[in-house]
Amino acid sequence: MNQCIKNIFLITNSMMCFIAISLVGIGAYTIGMLEFGSNDLESLGIAVVFVGLAVMVIIIWGCVGTAKQENREGSCQGRPVLCFYLVCLLVVTGLQFYATIFLKNLSENLVIVEGELKSGKTNVSYIATEDYIAPKFNDYYFDTWENKQEEYPHFWGYIDDNCPDEMKSNKCNGDKYTRGCPNQDLCDDDSEAHCPYGMCRKKTVAFLNSWASPLGDYGIVITIFALVMSILSCLLICYNPHYSDSDASQIKHGHRSTRRLRVN
Repeated sequence: MNQCIKNIFLITNSMMCFIAISLVGIGAYTIGMLEFGSNDLESLGIAVVFVGLAVMVIIIWGCVGTAKQENREGSCQGRPVLCFYLVCLLVVTGLQFYATIFLKNLSENLVIVEGELKSGKTNVSYIATEDYIAPKFNDYYFDTWENKQEEYPHFWGYIDDNCPDEMKSNKCNGDKYTRGCPNQDLCDDDSEAHCPYGMCRKKTVAFLNSWASPLGDYGIVITIFALVMSILSCLLICYNPHYSDSDASQIKHGHRSTRRLRVN
């Protein structure tokens, strides 16, 4: 039974490696989009890469602990290594659970906002995430519209693909700035209708939810997966090897340490 648990643990632990690699990839991709959000995205990308690398280290500890599970002597005993792995795994699980709750709540709120906007309701209140994103979105638009659009293809590609025609790059650029373009002065006076985010809010809310919803579902799966890994870790930690008859006799008469085991 113990060997079966070890095999399941090693397989699932290896699967966690793919999750870690995906986190590093997502973080690297985010850093590659530094043109949009600059310092905020850079910090987020670095954090995601760091988490991915940390998970890889934890995975290695789990594999080492499993391989040394029955070792009761030396500096690399299986049980302490597995205990350290379990503590790290529980910390990651807690953070993952918190992130999942945040993403699911965000998705639900975005769905409500999107529904109100589609129904034609005016003066729809911003949720907390929008309060954070909207000013940065507006500042980024006004800082880059004049002769800088080609330097920021991700951001302006999003504008051209998703936002109303009157605020796209072919109408709002260094050569011309039509009447329908966002107005920075009016935007600074809290006129949402003249702000880039306000003009493109409906599509942006849908875009945010297209990320938040699947990531929330993904988080649920990962949280359950991590809990299963925690249970398997506990089973491996609690396992006590069975002595052979000869070992038991030698231990009884003090001729052999309980740390030097020969397992049936």
